[in-house]
Amino acid sequence: MKLKLIVLFLFSTLLCAAESIQVSDIGSSADMISRGNIEGFSRNASSVFENPASLHHIQKASFSTFGTRIFDEAKYANLAYAWNSKWGHFGLGHMFVYVDGVASTTENDSGQFIPDRYFGYRNSLTKFSYQYSIKPSLHIGSSLNYFRTRLDDITGNGVNADLGLLFHRRTLSVSILTKNILRPLKLTYNEGDDENLPLQLILSSNYRWPAATLYGQIKKRSGHKDALKAAGVSFHPIWLSVITLNGGLKEYDAINQNFTTGSMGVGIIIDTWKFNYAYEKSEHPDFNNFNYFSISWLR
Repeated sequence: MKLKLIVLFLFSTLLCAAESIQVSDIGSSADMISRGNIEGFSRNASSVFENPASLHHIQKASFSTFGTRIFDEAKYANLAYAWNSKWGHFGLGHMFVYVDGVASTTENDSGQFIPDRYFGYRNSLTKFSYQYSIKPSLHIGSSLNYFRTRLDDITGNGVNADLGLLFHRRTLSVSILTKNILRPLKLTYNEGDDENLPLQLILSSNYRWPAATLYGQIKKRSGHKDALKAAGVSFHPIWLSVITLNGGLKEYDAINQNFTTGSMGVGIIIDTWKFNYAYEKSEHPDFNNFNYFSISWLR
């Protein structure tokens, strides 16, 4: 029964909506999810999946990985690597979600529905990013995106791009990110159908104190009337700099309705490694929470 629920959740938008679902909506890391899914302020390779302008934080190189299970059935993971060069910062990332063992049924002579065969679903996104610093307080980044979707023998492919700006001034930072800016390009299926890749405008900001940072975000997507809002906070005690405590609230839309959910998490730094855990409340009656883990390395 759980498998049927997750399949309905994943495929209803894919097969019925005018715009494609985005695997990146799940989140780029446990750190980002724990502060309300606010994008643009990661300081490691996971910035490839958010605002690529944030890659400027990387001095030499960075690696990040993130994985979880959604509704105990769908497996989600991402992997990213970024490096600094004399021409700017470059990054590569791949994220995917998949479900195996989805049953296709047939009716037998007794009128019962029995499994006939099994198939899978996979949705993936591959990114190549570049970042350049215009001046110490202003950074620009762009990403080339390759989308691929497979449901049984139906496959879809598409290409698009993101463009981001990041501005720092003393204790304030502002991130402006536009996703899927190449509007004529769509996700095209082997059966001849196509879907729009939703244009997204994401405006985020943070304000920093010595022991805390406040975050805010507004996200507007094409095809959706209301903007989605999010807020978060990070506590980083001065007397215990290796620990970060996060909390956040975010709005999200599902089945043409807006919902609000909360999250919290903790990050621990050990040498050049950072380990993050996030807990997120779910509105689903059978799965009332999600747990996320991510690891990053930064030099």
